[in-house]
Amino acid sequence: MFIRKFKIEDLESCTKIIKETSEKYIIEDVIPWKESEFIWFFNLNTNKSNVEKFFLEAETLVAVNDKQEIIWVLRTTENRIRSFFVRLDSIHQWIWKSLFDEYYKSVKWKYEFIYLFSSSYAVDFYKKLWFEVSWEKVLRGDWIWAHPMKKSLN
Repeated sequence: MFIRKFKIEDLESCTKIIKETSEKYIIEDVIPWKESEFIWFFNLNTNKSNVEKFFLEAETLVAVNDKQEIIWVLRTTENRIRSFFVRLDSIHQWIWKSLFDEYYKSVKWKYEFIYLFSSSYAVDFYKKLWFEVSWEKVLRGDWIWAHPMKKSLN
């Protein structure tokens, strides 16, 4: 496994990972009348330019396995994890630590904290990475509930 920056050729693979993971685990946090809009967003046939923007507006790292398949996607901006998605058949592999370590190295000397908004499903995962829930869950973008979390880098 190795980690590299996202390339536009990765768009289809990364979008598939996000769509499958979201439909299985994140959909429970989406406001019911917004579910179709949420699922539509990651449809490359109808929304490709917005999906491209989604990946390019952030620093996106991918983890690639020995078969050159993308198995993890991490999107960040400065000291904020924007999103983290795992291919469903790789969800229980512990290689995520390398991906986060790479990100921590890049921000450790610049910031005191890292922030993120977690889905309900991922809160326990982030707690294993020493993140703390900052306050009660909030409605983001009028369509999804998220748990604000932070991690000290000191």
